[in-house]
Amino acid sequence: MFLRFSAALAKKLGCKTGALDSAHLAFPNVWYFDVFKPDGGERLVLASEENTLFSVLIPLGRSKNHESFLITFAERLKLVFADAAAWQKPDFSEQVFSGRTNRGIIGSQNDLIHLARVHLALLEHLPLVEALADVEGDLNSAPMSVLKTKSPERAFLAELERRQLSE
Repeated sequence: MFLRFSAALAKKLGCKTGALDSAHLAFPNVWYFDVFKPDGGERLVLASEENTLFSVLIPLGRSKNHESFLITFAERLKLVFADAAAWQKPDFSEQVFSGRTNRGIIGSQNDLIHLARVHLALLEHLPLVEALADVEGDLNSAPMSVLKTKSPERAFLAELERRQLSE
């Protein structure tokens, strides 16, 4: 799995990143990460799959190193991919860290973070777990220009279908 961290998150988690190429890795093994803090809330990580921008929100909590954060990330992805048993899930056997390089994805993540902040502010009355689920649904249904106005969810499902047909 190829993990592309923003400089701020890499520093927070103490992981060294370089400018490595992930072109040889297939969907869904390349993820982009950025950290943000909603108004009055705890730090969250936005993790977005490279090809589809399908995103999950992960509370950073007390994670002070990348190992503990990756455990939380792996558990979150297992939930996301639980219903997709017919195809290969992300490979956590080896992780490679790199900096974020694709400006289109970085800009899209900035847009998604802005949307997440707005939605979280509207849902501040809900427990964090419920609010995050609602916000993820909103983020993944938002049309994105980098996806030619498809939503991340539609792009993700189309990629799943394409992978299943090619097997």
